[in-house]
Amino acid sequence: MKERTIVNRMIAACCALAAGIAAVCAFSTCDAVADATDSASGSIAIAYSHNSSESGTTIADADISLYKVGKVSSGANFKPIAPFTNSITYPFDWSTLTDKDAKVYRDAANTLAGLIALNKPEATQTGITNTTGNLTFSNVEDGLYLIIAGAVENDEYRCESANMLIAVPENGLTGGKRALNIEPKAECSMNSPATIQREVRKVWNDRNNSDGKRPDEVTVTLLRDGETYETVTLNASNGWKHQWNGLTDGHTWVIVETDVPDSYTMSVDQENKTTTITNSHTPQQPPHTGSNIEQVARIAVASLGGGIILLLLARGVRGTRDGKRSDMAGDK
Repeated sequence: MKERTIVNRMIAACCALAAGIAAVCAFSTCDAVADATDSASGSIAIAYSHNSSESGTTIADADISLYKVGKVSSGANFKPIAPFTNSITYPFDWSTLTDKDAKVYRDAANTLAGLIALNKPEATQTGITNTTGNLTFSNVEDGLYLIIAGAVENDEYRCESANMLIAVPENGLTGGKRALNIEPKAECSMNSPATIQREVRKVWNDRNNSDGKRPDEVTVTLLRDGETYETVTLNASNGWKHQWNGLTDGHTWVIVETDVPDSYTMSVDQENKTTTITNSHTPQQPPHTGSNIEQVARIAVASLGGGIILLLLARGVRGTRDGKRSDMAGDK
C-alpha cells in the first residue's frame, strides 16, 4: 500500500513539472522565435541619407554591401554562421546581442564591420543607391545581417561609412515583417577639409587585470579603403591611445585591433573621429575566503565557550571534593 502511494505521488509530481514547463513556454518566447530552418525570403529597402538639416539629404551612388552574419537561435538570440564562427579571425562576443539596447547593436555593427574590412569575406549581396538614395535587396533569407555603406564624396558633401545590424524577420521573431524598410544615416560634412584626423583608444574590461592575463601591449591597424595604412602599438606608456593627423580626405578610414589577446573579446565604439576598442575578459571567481574566516571564527568561539564550561565544571568538582575532605576531618 505504501509503495503504491509513493508511485502515485511520483506520477503527480511529474505531471506538475510538465505543466509548469508548458506554462513557462506559453508566457515566454518559446513559440515566438522564427524557425531556424525557415527559408522564406524577404527584402530590405534602404533609403540612405545624411544628417544635414539642409534639403536634398539623400545620398546617391553609395556602395552598400549586405553580409549575412548569423542565424536566429532560441529565445530570439542569434548564432554566427561561417566564416564568422571563427573566433580567431572574428573575436566577437555574440552573447551581447541578447540586449536590445540600440548602442549594443551599433557597437556590434562597428565591430563586425572592422573585422570584415580586415578579413575581407565575400558579401551576400551588393548594390549602389540610385539618385534618390534608394536601394532594395531582394530574396533575403531569414537571419541576422550587417549592412555596410561605403564612404561617399562629391562636390556637395563628404560622408563617412555607416554600419547597421538588422534581423529578418523583424527582431528575429515569428510574425515579424520580412519586407523591411530602413533609413540609415551617415555622418557627413558639407565642406570637407583637405585632411582629417583619427584617434584610437584602448579600454580594458577585466576587473583591473585580476587574472593577470592582460598583455603589456596590443597592436592596432589603420586601414585606408580596406588596405593597411599603418600599424601602431598601444601600451601604458602612451596611455593606450594614438592619434593620426593629416590623413587625406576622400578615403574610408577604419581602425581595427590586429591581434586580440587570448581569452579576450573585442567591441568597438565609434564616436565622430575617435574609435574606442574595448577588450573584455571575465576573470575566475575568487575563493569565498570571507565565509571560511567566518567558519573558523565560529569554531574558535565554540571552542572557547566549551573550554570555559569545562573549567567551571572542574572547579565545581574540586570544590565538592575539598568540601567532603573538610567534613571528614571534622568528623574525626
